[in-house]
Amino acid sequence: MVNRLNVADISVLKEFKNEGVRFLDEDVMLIDKFTSLPSDLQSFKLDMVVVVLCYSGRLQVNINGNNVLVEKDSLLLCTNLHMLANAMFSSDFRSSIFAVSLKRLELLLSVYKQSIKTLFMVNDDPVLPLLPEELHIFKHYKELFDAKYNTPRHELFSKSLDSLIQGALYDVIGVCNRVLRHRQLSNSSSVKRTTNALVQRFLMLLADDTTHHRTVDYFADKLCISPKYLSTLCKKETGKGPSIWIREMLVEHIRYLLTNSSLSCKEISTQLEFPNSSFFGKFVKQHLGTSPQEYRKKHQ
Repeated sequence: MVNRLNVADISVLKEFKNEGVRFLDEDVMLIDKFTSLPSDLQSFKLDMVVVVLCYSGRLQVNINGNNVLVEKDSLLLCTNLHMLANAMFSSDFRSSIFAVSLKRLELLLSVYKQSIKTLFMVNDDPVLPLLPEELHIFKHYKELFDAKYNTPRHELFSKSLDSLIQGALYDVIGVCNRVLRHRQLSNSSSVKRTTNALVQRFLMLLADDTTHHRTVDYFADKLCISPKYLSTLCKKETGKGPSIWIREMLVEHIRYLLTNSSLSCKEISTQLEFPNSSFFGKFVKQHLGTSPQEYRKKHQ
């Protein structure tokens, strides 16, 4: 029984031979077919980060004592903090799997260390539903990794591979950030459940946005309705107009960045496109009751 599994271990597991396992180098692995676990690998921990992209069917696996269901058009993100056991696959399960060693991960993301932290922030709920455009880009990454595997190993192969891996990891982190914001909104006690499809779509768009878009007109245009109609629907269904939702989501995003990122207050102000740091500080004090620096010191 293998208790801890790293990229190199895969090569010694005989039952993986028919699973389409390919090594780009000693730290990076692709698996094209994965429908069962080897008989001697029923419970294990990872010494690597593994991304499973599910195209069809279902995978159920016990992670840290909880049964997790992975379905079509979603990512499963597994890290070294996970104990995996009892994986079961539907007959139509199809996926692509990418694995990178922790050593390589830390090297590639060392410039932006907060990104590593973000990867681990979804540990408790590691299934990430993908938007259509995200699914599209990850399928293209799969094609690029396939092409890279068949590329002759020239003197700059490793540098080129690192750039490709880094790009893919940053896009995974982008999905993590979006999902974390959406979960934060969904779990908010202020969210009133609504059955109106347009209002639900508005709230989803708002959760998925990076809070750069702050006008009712922008979201109404996305929904192909007038701002007035969106305001009427939203207030009727939730008790709050869309402008209030937009402001509250911005406040929650600021709260998240202040407590969970290493960005400076000035960098957060710039990222969220405030006119200047002074305006950002006044906005935070108005809505969080204290300055950005004081809020971070108290809650981080």
